[in-house]
Amino acid sequence: MNRWDIFKASTDATPKPHPVVVLSPGSVCQNLSIKLVNVALCSTVPAGESLGPWEVGLDEADGLAHLTRCQCHMVYAVSKSRLIEKLGRVSEYRRVEIRRKIREALDL
Repeated sequence: MNRWDIFKASTDATPKPHPVVVLSPGSVCQNLSIKLVNVALCSTVPAGESLGPWEVGLDEADGLAHLTRCQCHMVYAVSKSRLIEKLGRVSEYRRVEIRRKIREALDL
């Protein structure tokens, strides 16, 4: 597991598994004594719905089958054991967008 990987994960924020983007650096992801990683929650964008101001669209270029919103206004701590299946990896361009939107949303 590495930063920018997209996993299907079960979280306390969602009743069923959803995609998440791993935000923690490799030093945290690879450290077996650290049990949690920071993630951004993602969900499918319904047809005709647009993205919100702090959301980034992910799609096939990132390994996902459908247009998916990455919600950058909230960061969740999730147990590594709840990361079920690797789905893909965020493309370079969208990494820049996610970083920018997290900074804006959290006023950093």
